[in-house]
Order: sequence, then C-alpha cells, then structure tokens
Amino acid sequence: MMRCRLAALVALAATILAADVHAQDATPAATPATPVTIRIAYLGQHFVPKLPSSFMEAPPQDDGIAGARLGIVDNNTTGRFTGQSFALDEQVIEGEGDVAAAFRKLVQDDYRLVVADLPAATLLAIADLPEAKAALLLNVAAREDALRGESCRANILHLIPSRAMLADALVQYLVLKRWRNVLLVPGPSEADKEYAGAVER
Repeated sequence: MMRCRLAALVALAATILAADVHAQDATPAATPATPVTIRIAYLGQHFVPKLPSSFMEAPPQDDGIAGARLGIVDNNTTGRFTGQSFALDEQVIEGEGDVAAAFRKLVQDDYRLVVADLPAATLLAIADLPEAKAALLLNVAAREDALRGESCRANILHLIPSRAMLADALVQYLVLKRWRNVLLVPGPSEADKEYAGAVER
C-alpha cells in the first residue's frame, strides 16, 4: 500500500514538473517535441524501526524508495508518447548520517526536484539551507500539522496528508455512520499522541 501511495505521489510530481517544462518551452510554431529528460532525486533517511513483539512479519525496508521507483517506471511508460523520460537518483541516508551533505551534492548535480522522505525536523533543516532556495522539496513522509502552519516553508510541497487531514476524514466517516460514542486509545509514541490530539480536536 505504501509503495502504491508513494508511486502515485512521485508520478504526480513528475507530471507537474513535465507540464511546467513544456509550458516554458512552448512556441507558436508546431514543431516536433525534443525529447526531455526530467531528473528527480529521492532523499530518504532510514532508521531501523522498533516493532512490538506481536509483529509476525517485519515491514519491508524499501517502502519509500520502492514507491519512487514505481512512479518513475509509470511515468516513463507514458513518457514514450510525449517525448519525455524520467530519471531517479536515489540517496538513502542510514540513521543519523549527514542528510544535508547528501542534499548539497544533489543540488550541485543540478537536481531541483527532490522527493523528501524525511522526518519533520530534518525536512525543515534541509529547506532552510541556502542551497535549497533553488529546489522544490516534495514532502512524502512528515505529517506534522505545523508544517502547514507556523513551520510552513515556501520551498516545500506537501504530497502527504497531515494528521489534521487524516483525523478530519476519520471523524467525517464516524459522523456519516452515526457512530457517536468513540473510545480513543492512543499508542505510546509521540506520533500516536499527536494523532489522538488531532482526532480530539
């Protein structure tokens, strides 16, 4: 499921960029389209998840990057008919590695569209780098509501719903079903508590 969602997000982002490229290159004369290669970077940070003992199977370790690859394959299928090709540069940082250095290298290599599979704090730190002024970060991981409020950045485009959006959808469904009495039991993590707070609001 996560692979499909991220694939759709990457496909959407690539389509938006491709449309922008065509708009910039459009001329009044009807001339054959010159093949265009649209380069997209994937910047992720991988942490070994702490799973409860009740998990029978560990979740896949490549959910994010697998979805990005699938999105690129999908776009290249239609790109054959539109004179476009899409290329993906994968950068996955393990643990507390230097994400900023990896991002700077991508910018030096002229990547301007970066799929950011990063925690909120790291995403904001990258967005605030001087090198990030010329890049667009596509947030596919951080759900914090503050990213769309007091922590908003002009160079971040959110492709993942916030916790407030998820809570709103859930409560609308509960109202539709007329399920008025709800028992809310938050999990132990900070993310669990933040989502529970969104549901309560």
